[in-house]
Amino acid sequence: MQNGGGTLRVTVLLNMGAGQYAFFSENIYGMGTRRKRQGSVIFCVLIMVTAITAVLLVTAEVSITATRDEARRTNKLIAREAINGAISQFLSDQELSNVSLPFSTTITVNSLACILSVTDNSPSLAKTLKIVASASYNGLTVNETRIVGSRQKPSPFYYAIAIDKDTNLTGTVTTGSSGSNGHIYANGNLSIPAALSAINGDAEATGSIAPSSLSVTGTTWSAATQLSFPSITRSDYSGAASAILLSGNINGYTFLNLIPGSYPVAYWNGDGQLKGTIAGRGTFYFAGNLDIKGDITYLNAIARVVVICEGNLTIDNNTNFVGTYFCRGKIRMKGHKSLSVTRGNLIGGDIDCDDDLTIVSDSAFYDDPREAVKHHAPGFWP
Repeated sequence: MQNGGGTLRVTVLLNMGAGQYAFFSENIYGMGTRRKRQGSVIFCVLIMVTAITAVLLVTAEVSITATRDEARRTNKLIAREAINGAISQFLSDQELSNVSLPFSTTITVNSLACILSVTDNSPSLAKTLKIVASASYNGLTVNETRIVGSRQKPSPFYYAIAIDKDTNLTGTVTTGSSGSNGHIYANGNLSIPAALSAINGDAEATGSIAPSSLSVTGTTWSAATQLSFPSITRSDYSGAASAILLSGNINGYTFLNLIPGSYPVAYWNGDGQLKGTIAGRGTFYFAGNLDIKGDITYLNAIARVVVICEGNLTIDNNTNFVGTYFCRGKIRMKGHKSLSVTRGNLIGGDIDCDDDLTIVSDSAFYDDPREAVKHHAPGFWP
């Protein structure tokens, strides 16, 4: 643009990208002489070169930033996919072997170490787990928190009491302690009317649960999914027996664990009676009815017994006992003041009980189903 007095004003507007512009303006004086005009033109060219250089530097910076952001997004995606794989692997493993919660582990996926911290989320949402996971890739650490459904396969052995029919317990019933180890299940309606009864865990029934005032620390789940009660085949247990009992009247017993990965089966082909102290780990099988004729205790914390009977299980007197009992007939507990199962489970086709009952579940099979396999527990073996 020509100004007065031989002056030329040069204006440069450069688009620098990303919505930014550079504006340069310069007056070139003394247009009257050739030398002055040459000097001013050179000065103008220098301004333009400087502006173009600035544009190139900004463009390069924008390109580097975009590349860096893309690399960061890729690294984050790789770490997140590794976490997804690790969680899937953990849930698959849980189907084979439940874990005691809280639980921490490291699972490697495509050379990425994924750290998982797993806790029980059931107080917030029934039968769910909370998984806090982290993984790092190329210096970028990704942290994720997921709420997922538990993959454990349901079993009557995971309950303190599990009955395959309508269940009416008229005495004062206390299951579990301190909010746990006291789940109860009925394949039908569940009624526990005594006012002081308390379920430390979940109360589940395929029908209704009464009364509505029943104290339940976990989830009260009426119209629940039906639980499958396994069948038993006598020949499986007679064939697996390491001892054929000489008498069905047992007053104390020691299981000798001679085969790695399997606990012994003691078999009796008829009705039996049981009381006394149990040492070691093993399983009784009675091909008939069974009477609990007195207290049953464990020699130590390592001991554990599973008792299977084809017929009815009758508990006599004011008995304190331990053990996991599975009977396809009826569990009968009547005419006593109180019964106590300090570590065990009651699983039956039916139940008849008007006594006060306290039971704390043995969670060994829930914590690790492989223990149920070793015990030849129905539904886990054969």
